[in-house]
Amino acid sequence: KQDANWQVQESLQKLQTDYLDVVHIHNVGRTDRFPDLDLLLGEDGALQALKDLKKKGVVRHVGMTCHLRPKRALPVIETGEIEAIMCAANFVDVHNYDFEGTVFTAAAKRGMAIVAMKILGGASGDGALLSGPDHYERAVRYALGIPNLSVAIMGMKSVPELKKAVATVRAYRKLDEHEEMELT
Repeated sequence: KQDANWQVQESLQKLQTDYLDVVHIHNVGRTDRFPDLDLLLGEDGALQALKDLKKKGVVRHVGMTCHLRPKRALPVIETGEIEAIMCAANFVDVHNYDFEGTVFTAAAKRGMAIVAMKILGGASGDGALLSGPDHYERAVRYALGIPNLSVAIMGMKSVPELKKAVATVRAYRKLDEHEEMELT
């Protein structure tokens, strides 16, 4: 709780603002960061700090991110205090984590904002795992086709990457059954 309060106050100061629109509890799937979800969700945990800051108007919305171990996100969602979820979602990670079938499904039932990150498989540009000519468009189309999706974060470092992303999104069409079977 104390660390969460300190981090929010530090962010307010650095951003020179009185409030933050969304604050995420970062990567609830990490057992080294959150070995005990009961502490995270309890009276002395980060979630309580964010709830208190929300009551004061310092934080408008509380969210969480999860990069691995999707089942650890479910108890956090079940608190009813989380309004947005951001998880890695792409046509490769669906086989490892399936945030789409677990976490996103639970979030949709609660009307939460659903944000897909790492839709290209990792960092933008040359480091992206799915940025090859055969994969880029399909990766974007896969992510944009996730049911109840609010936002897909692509990540880009340059104007040419931005232009490529805009063109790909503008040309979006749902994956057909054959393409979907190829990817998943």
